[in-house]
Amino acid sequence: LFQMYLQISQTEKAEKLVRDYRSILPGNVAQEYEIQLDIQQARLNEAWSKTQAYLQLYPGEEGKYRLLAGYFERKSFFDYAIRIYQQGRKTLNRNDIFLMETGNAAFYSHQYDLAVQEYIRFLEAQPGNVYFVGNQLNVMLTENPDLIRQLKTIAKASTSFEVKEVYAMSLSRIGRFTEALAEYEQLPTEKLTVFANEQYQAGRDSLAIAA
Repeated sequence: LFQMYLQISQTEKAEKLVRDYRSILPGNVAQEYEIQLDIQQARLNEAWSKTQAYLQLYPGEEGKYRLLAGYFERKSFFDYAIRIYQQGRKTLNRNDIFLMETGNAAFYSHQYDLAVQEYIRFLEAQPGNVYFVGNQLNVMLTENPDLIRQLKTIAKASTSFEVKEVYAMSLSRIGRFTEALAEYEQLPTEKLTVFANEQYQAGRDSLAIAA
């Protein structure tokens, strides 16, 4: 019922529900409801203060950081979500968590420099996500082609074939086909074959033959 009231923006009814049943709600549930109510009404200072108090009760629980960051993300307060993810990394002493989540929050808030860094780290940790990361990069590069310089620096320093592949894909997608070919030539043969087929289908026969 509480979530339904939030979804239809009946915040007064949601607040009354919490007040009426607070004494029988588990402590963490009541806190979670109150944080969501504050976010719903853009009372961000109050929401942040309650978030910090809540996280102090569960400092070692990774899922709690993800839960609370999600509350802020639902209302597009992505900066707050990023701060929670970064806080979680520091508190848990793990730099390998919340990579995709931070990348997504940075992506949706147009913090593209951060998004590129996080997505590439995510790809290095989860190499099966080449096409997801490649598609996200494509959206960002369409809006800001200059990001290719940052991606080049990262790709050149990386030992991940997948990172080098998304760099080659990105070069191709922004029309820098000769540079893309040079990168594909450093990748496994099947990747170069895919690139050659794409060029042939697009009518760029000379590139297809070169590949």
